[in-house]
Amino acid sequence: MDTGANTMTNNSLHTITIYRLAPDVWGFDDGPNGIIAEPFVGETNHMLDVLLETHGAEGTVITFGATPFPGASEWDWQSGDEFGNWYLYRGTLGWLCPTLLVYFDRPPRKIYISAQ
Repeated sequence: MDTGANTMTNNSLHTITIYRLAPDVWGFDDGPNGIIAEPFVGETNHMLDVLLETHGAEGTVITFGATPFPGASEWDWQSGDEFGNWYLYRGTLGWLCPTLLVYFDRPPRKIYISAQ
């Protein structure tokens, strides 16, 4: 699988608001893209908890993109296939489903992400 940074939106920043679907499960909606109650899976939920702590976020607005921006943390691509992609953040490996491709043409080598 080619994991180079996406060419069409690599300078774009995306924003979603995450919320609890269950005590240990974060989810999000993105109405314009037809996404409703999309859950994050497994350890990705822990990664989001750590991200919120790291950024001292009181809210749950997440901004992310494939290029660095001030204050962003890095999630590093590890592997992937047609079912999803694995990213590493602060020692935790989390899986992102193919919904990632709504925001990127290809899974980026790094996802730069911040919480507010």
